[in-house]
Amino acid sequence: MTRRLSLPRGPVLDTPPTLDELRARLGGRGTSPRAGELVWLASAGGGQRVGVLLWADDDACDVLFERGLVKRSRTSGVLPHLGSATPELESVAASLRAFARLGEGQRVIVEDHEAGPREGVLREKCRWGALVMLDAGPLVAVGFRRVVPSPHGDTN
Repeated sequence: MTRRLSLPRGPVLDTPPTLDELRARLGGRGTSPRAGELVWLASAGGGQRVGVLLWADDDACDVLFERGLVKRSRTSGVLPHLGSATPELESVAASLRAFARLGEGQRVIVEDHEAGPREGVLREKCRWGALVMLDAGPLVAVGFRRVVPSPHGDTN
């Protein structure tokens, strides 16, 4: 059984979100050493689709497909995909593997499409992204593709 999910898109809010709300928008606290694996997942029509494992534990997992579609499934329902995938999925997989190597407390750069790159400290890793305390600003919730290591090292 799979459940269709969507990666969150930030709504316009009248008040700043709480830490718990930010964490929830990123799928909740937690990371997976398997993040970035290419996998097969059975589709509703009986076929199999290639996706990228976003997160997994012993029971459940989230798999990202092309065009941002995310499905939650039983972990036992996904199988490793050993071949190549589309350039889009390969790029997502590489970003996830790079994100998985980041550690809490590490200095990072947040790619901000409007303000440009902004530096800060990775405070908490979540399933689909991170909570980052920006040097010149607030705590922000960002997707895994927008966080890269800083050349300025760790804060630990």
